[in-house]
Amino acid sequence: MKAYPVCIVYRSLEQDYEDINGCYRVGFEMGYEQAEEDLALTINDIEAIHVFLYAIKNNKTGAFTFTRLQIEQYEEVLRRFQESKNKAK
Repeated sequence: MKAYPVCIVYRSLEQDYEDINGCYRVGFEMGYEQAEEDLALTINDIEAIHVFLYAIKNNKTGAFTFTRLQIEQYEEVLRRFQESKNKAK
């Protein structure tokens, strides 16, 4: 509502009106929701972060061997992260 407030335009003397910002507001909301989805962490993101942390912790550059966690462990990390993020809101 802040970006596209209600903007009433009267079309006739009988008080027939239209909110001309309505369609812009819907598009704005859809874009915002899509951006949230696009920026959300995934299991693959968590795995990549794990690889990066391992590399930094062990001062590795370039190719290195790495023990991957089980998918359930990545899911648990993601669940905990999202839960902590929701509590912060």
